[in-house]
Amino acid sequence: EPCVMCYGLIKLCRLSGLVYGAESSIFGYRLDNVANIGVYKNDTDNCLEVVGGVLKDEAVNLLSSFFKNKRKKGECRKKQFIKIDGRDGKN
Repeated sequence: EPCVMCYGLIKLCRLSGLVYGAESSIFGYRLDNVANIGVYKNDTDNCLEVVGGVLKDEAVNLLSSFFKNKRKKGECRKKQFIKIDGRDGKN
């Protein structure tokens, strides 16, 4: 499911359709209703057909495995301080 910002771009590009697999209650564009951001309020001028849940299980598994692999590689960990002039940046 696209985030609010991506959904806004999809609307600006005036695409006729949007197909996505997995839904996201945290980052998805439908959060706009809860957060009252207003990206798709008064959406009468845009005839965007939205189809969600296509290959949902496969999409969820793909996304889950992607982030599991990132965590294994340590890519999601906090950045380490680099020593500069003999200082390590730690307090």
